[in-house]
Formats: sequence, C-alpha cells, structure tokens
Amino acid sequence: MAERVEEPSYTLVRKDRGVELRRYAPVVRAVTVVENVTWDRAMNEGFRRLAGYIFGRNTKKQSIAMTAPVTAQPTSMKTAMTAPLTARPSAAGVRVTFTMPAGHTLASLPTPHDRAVVLEAVDERLVAVRAFSGFAGTDSFERERDSLVKSLAGLGLRAVSEPELARYDPPWTLPFLRRNEVAVEVEPTTVH
Repeated sequence: MAERVEEPSYTLVRKDRGVELRRYAPVVRAVTVVENVTWDRAMNEGFRRLAGYIFGRNTKKQSIAMTAPVTAQPTSMKTAMTAPLTARPSAAGVRVTFTMPAGHTLASLPTPHDRAVVLEAVDERLVAVRAFSGFAGTDSFERERDSLVKSLAGLGLRAVSEPELARYDPPWTLPFLRRNEVAVEVEPTTVH
C-alpha cells in the first residue's frame, strides 16, 4: 500500500457545476520559475530543482517531507497564438511550486542552495478548483482551465490570479487513476 502524502489543508465552502470552492489555510511554498522551454520541460526542470531542495540541497542539509500536489502556472498573461486560434502558455516561463509540510514557517525552513529556488509565505485564500484525471499536459490544462474560467461567471466568482495546474500523482500512475486539478484564486467578496 502506498504511503499517504500530506496535502494542503482546506475547508470546502461549496460545490456547484463541477467546481469546488475551497478556503485554504496559510502555507509556505518552495518556488522556481523555468523560462524559455516547453511546458513539460519546465515541469521536469522545476520538479528537479524543488526536489533538490527538499532532499537536502539547503543550508541545513535537511530533508523535508514531500507533499502533493506539484503545481505549475504560466508566469504572465502573455499567450502565443496557434492555429486554430487558441491560447497556449508562452515561453515566458512556468512557475513550479511545492507546498512545505504543515508547521513549517519561513523562519524554520533552511535556505535553498539553488538561487533559482525561493521560499514564499502564502496567506489564507479562496480557490475555485476543477478536478480531472488523465495526463495533465498543456492541452488538458488549457481545456480544463477554459472550462473553469467559464464556470466562474455563472457561479458569481471573479478570478484574482492566473489559473494553475496541480498534479497529485507520480508519473508511473496509470492515466485513468491520476488526480489533477486546475485552480484559480477568487475574490472573497464574491462569495455568498
């Protein structure tokens, strides 16, 4: 039986039209931005950098428990046009993150050796989430992102961040068993 990996804590606010509205507790994230490569290469490079940090490439040579999900987000609103007319994440960059285990603070975590890895505190936030299975590449991210964004207006929600992709499973997981999500932070004042 596989060991259960810690996930960020949240409270389900409501569920409607295939979208969950979640209130996430504050967390600390390890973050890296990978630029000028494809989405998949950015995910691989970002994962490698962040894994290095949690496996001991830090000032204390300390191992930090792995958590799920690994998230990825385009770094800007810029999009590249393709045929047919669709928006794709541009080569500007992909922001890849790991959430640190509960109980860690910026002060308690060791400093990364890799200057491309930074730590950030994330306040409590309200997030709209749409879950999906299968491979979580650029095409499925775009499809699910578009569906989530279209659902927001009907739910009376307004996005305040770029959508991000969350992957929960290791790459050897069978596609139909994979758990993925697309998520976007929403304005708390829009919640009824």
